[in-house]
Amino acid sequence: MLGSAPEIIGRAGWMDSALLAAAGIPTVVFGPGGAGAHAVVEWADLEQVQRCSDVLIATLQEFCA
Repeated sequence: MLGSAPEIIGRAGWMDSALLAAAGIPTVVFGPGGAGAHAVVEWADLEQVQRCSDVLIATLQEFCA
């Protein structure tokens, strides 16, 4: 759907996914690119927001089918 393999990266920080992983539930953190998280100026690339939405909707449709 994306036209290329996703980039696998690591970042410092904490997310709720840590609680799921600690409980033995596999997690994936997925979202659009941007910059300035939690800063005065925070932004996301709108094209990536749309692509992320498309992937999430397709995943839900397949999972719930």
